[in-house]
Amino acid sequence: MTAARRRDRRTILCVDGQVGIRQMVRRGLERKRYRVMLARHGAAGLKLLLMNPGRIDVVVSDVVIPRVGQATRFLFTSAQIGGDALAALRSRPGTAFFAKPWTISELETQIRKLLKASPLGPVHRGARGGVPHRPVAG
Repeated sequence: MTAARRRDRRTILCVDGQVGIRQMVRRGLERKRYRVMLARHGAAGLKLLLMNPGRIDVVVSDVVIPRVGQATRFLFTSAQIGGDALAALRSRPGTAFFAKPWTISELETQIRKLLKASPLGPVHRGARGGVPHRPVAG
């Protein structure tokens, strides 16, 4: 089975308050053959997650929402996080953090790394620290 074929069956839930981010994620990841669900805040994301047990493979979120199960991995994303909050995210099994801004290709790379990692073990972190970011392509 090809990598594109395996991705075709993966579902990503994007939780972000910015409609532009949600639309970009949907367009970009659907072109790469992922199924994409969108939520505008944590409560809506949690509702989608609970209504689709076992169907969501990765949650990409700008909002820290409660842990709902060890089988679901979380990729948190933000341009405004650091210190204790970032350390807390990094310490949770099955979670990763990826700093904004990013391109769809960079986002997909982080999703693929998270899918390969055990949800209970250490996960590669995509944070770029103080490295300057390039603008996100729309």
